[in-house]
Amino acid sequence: MKKFLLCVFTLGIIFCAGIIFTGCENLETVFIKDGVYNHEYTIGQEFDPRGIVLVEKTNKGYKEYSLGHCTYSLKGFSTAEVVEQATATIVYKNHNIDFKYSVALNSLGKINTSVNGAIRQGDTQNYYLNYDGNTHNISVDCVVEDVDVYAVYTNAFGQNVAFNGAKNEGTYKVTLTVSKEGYATQTIPVEIKINKRILTDEDIDICVYSYSSAHQQYEITQVIPKSNLDGNGLINLEYLYPGANTTGMYEIRAYAKNENGQYILTSDGSSILTLSGTRYATELGTQELSFNGFIAEDGISNYLYDSDMARNFSYKINKSSLSATLVTNDTANFHDKTVEYDGTLKALGANQEILINGEGAVVSYVYINNATGVETTDSLGVSDVGEYTVRVIYRFAHYVDVTLTATLTITEP
Repeated sequence: MKKFLLCVFTLGIIFCAGIIFTGCENLETVFIKDGVYNHEYTIGQEFDPRGIVLVEKTNKGYKEYSLGHCTYSLKGFSTAEVVEQATATIVYKNHNIDFKYSVALNSLGKINTSVNGAIRQGDTQNYYLNYDGNTHNISVDCVVEDVDVYAVYTNAFGQNVAFNGAKNEGTYKVTLTVSKEGYATQTIPVEIKINKRILTDEDIDICVYSYSSAHQQYEITQVIPKSNLDGNGLINLEYLYPGANTTGMYEIRAYAKNENGQYILTSDGSSILTLSGTRYATELGTQELSFNGFIAEDGISNYLYDSDMARNFSYKINKSSLSATLVTNDTANFHDKTVEYDGTLKALGANQEILINGEGAVVSYVYINNATGVETTDSLGVSDVGEYTVRVIYRFAHYVDVTLTATLTITEP
């Protein structure tokens, strides 16, 4: 009986070894089934078993297992650096299964840009705006945090320099380099176009500076918006005694205003607008002026005067009205007078020594008989009995004519 059992046991071992008995299953090899699985990795990415199907080949056939549900170990797999092709080994049930993989840099994804104060053209990276005196920089919006951004552009000398913002009129072609360790660097071309600010008559003031003899300098006395000038563009001014100043009584300047209503000036405080014509006047008459461009600092002019209205204007120096207040009956010693008839010419004289800023006048007289209306222009006077309205006219070269009136009465003897 013992011999029989021993024989049966021995045969069983032989049969399980696949020699005679085929009821025992033996694992012959393991391999990865052809299919879709991740063999392209990026820096820092963990091993991804999804999609990997192991196939066990036994003496009885094939069986498939999802690697994610199996107990295995991994050798030689690393995503610490970029490699075009590497080999790693999956150890499963003491079988080594090699597979190929690659490691690439991560992607920063879509990067959005913006420029403060500018308008973006559609889905492009092109921006435009009108000059406003501000500096406009590029902002970068990236899903990945803590990226490094470096911006360069080609300056007027053909040099690639760091871009620190766009301010003056012109086109700025900027290249943004966005980078981060472990990520593929992206370069983004950005174009910023700043147009000249178009000025109209509403933006321009004509400023009149009068010469102050007391302060020995020009001081602003009038601000006239160009849009307020009449159809002839005429500014009427009065004659001023220039005193020691030999340049002129007035200086005319033109200022352009920015969007905040402030005057736009050059670095030395001058107006950016230049005028052609006589900006200073020394005598009575009309002077013509016109805008003929802009003062461009460093070759840059950020403004354009684009008005189709009259680009010219004029100012006229008229006689001063100062005489009307300085020449009076009292100053001329010209008052009513009554005399007795004696047959000689009687006159009502005025003080002809009246001077305004050193300038005298030509004086003339008119005697009007109040009864008959007869006028006599003889400065020596009249002799007949009667009441006369006497007018004395002071005519100055630079001051308004002044007419004074008094009454001369010649009575019966």
